[in-house]
Amino acid sequence: APDAQMACMPLQPKNGKHCNLRRCDYHRDTFRTQCLQRLPGLMSILGATSRCIYVGHAGQPQPTDIQGKPTDYAVYMMSCPTRDAVAATAAATAN
Repeated sequence: APDAQMACMPLQPKNGKHCNLRRCDYHRDTFRTQCLQRLPGLMSILGATSRCIYVGHAGQPQPTDIQGKPTDYAVYMMSCPTRDAVAATAAATAN
């Protein structure tokens, strides 16, 4: 079997009940969905689209789908500071 590989890309949550004309705001006992979109920038020029994924509940690395079956992927939410937070920290340490 091939080794597992991690594919990462920066995404941000997209607000609203729909994701590419499909409903994507479910938060049920067995599954949860989230609409994600690429960050604005160069990639958005190339036709960045949003996609609805199963994200699971807190502490659940492998979410389940609408039928309660495990998905074939794992979801890890990581965050990074915003540009404003980085600038504020830089200004505070410069003084």
